[in-house]
Amino acid sequence: MKPYITVLIPARMGSVRCKNKNFRPFCNNRSGDVIHLTDLAIAAARELPGVGRIIVSTDQADPNKYNQLNLGDPRVEILKRPDELCTSEASSELVMLHALGEDIGAKLFLVLQPTSPFRTESTLRSMVSGFRLKEDGTFAYTSRFESRLVDANPRQLANSDIPNGNVYGFRKTFLDDLRIRASGHRPGHLMSWHSTAHDLRSVQPHHPAENLDIDTEDQFEMASVLARDEGFAWKFLGF
Repeated sequence: MKPYITVLIPARMGSVRCKNKNFRPFCNNRSGDVIHLTDLAIAAARELPGVGRIIVSTDQADPNKYNQLNLGDPRVEILKRPDELCTSEASSELVMLHALGEDIGAKLFLVLQPTSPFRTESTLRSMVSGFRLKEDGTFAYTSRFESRLVDANPRQLANSDIPNGNVYGFRKTFLDDLRIRASGHRPGHLMSWHSTAHDLRSVQPHHPAENLDIDTEDQFEMASVLARDEGFAWKFLGF
């Protein structure tokens, strides 16, 4: 299969509620190697058919902080992002443009957040298949249902799914539109893709565990405990 997908993994070191969550020890693989959340995101991208580039946008340039098997893949690129995009106020959209703005070969772009370590290959394939079948789609995301909204008003069910960080997918046309809209923004200024994409749609993950989006110390510890369970790790992490 000719590569047609570029994957972006945004992996900033700083975090307010969970210090250095993307690069701290999360679990071990069967060889005993220490694995970080960023390693898991790279490994997920490597397993997806059709991927030609895997770009890690980060302020962590030390190769010793990454699993060496991942770095041995020629598709993996460690991209140093500028200081103004390393703050908590920097928008994901401007990080996308910095990393992907010059990529003219890919037909589809995926963003994998390291903080959703239990995404499955089935969900990734569903995202890709959805774009291949729906030629006019520009932007999609995996989502979870906000149960309190559903409980309060069942009619809100269709509008209550919200992005969970598992996977974002978009076409080059979205990047082109984003670049135009970003031209009037200063670096690091917040800009929402809600106001940018003209065709939003959601993809439901195949398992509830995929909805986990690590943002706090408690969530990191809970996910780490799950990752150390052999049966769970084999199903979701592949080792």
